[in-house]
Amino acid sequence: MNESILEQAGTTSTLDITIRDLAIFANWMQQTVMSLDRGESIPDTPDPVSGQVRGWVQAIQKLEERSRLIDEKQMALETNLNAHETQLNQLLSQLYLNTASLYDSLGQVDKAQEVREKVGTFQSR
Repeated sequence: MNESILEQAGTTSTLDITIRDLAIFANWMQQTVMSLDRGESIPDTPDPVSGQVRGWVQAIQKLEERSRLIDEKQMALETNLNAHETQLNQLLSQLYLNTASLYDSLGQVDKAQEVREKVGTFQSR
């Protein structure tokens, strides 16, 4: 049962994978899929496995790690963007309020009121 699949088929190759290796990898993949579906980390490398299977597992672990890092960076960028949008809205509101005060000082009450109405659009965002 532990014979190489390629040896059974009568071929020669540098790829030497046993049925046991494939079973271990398939079991690990099932656990990995369930973990990802639950939003959990993927399982550790099964032990003992051949170097070939270890390489497959490590490649998948690296992909999962990259995906997690990309998600973290995206969340940080979105948080940063939201903070900048909030700051921009506050600055625009202050600019409009200062402009309205200037119009009041110049005696242009209607224009000042028009500008104050625009302030509400920035404060509601």
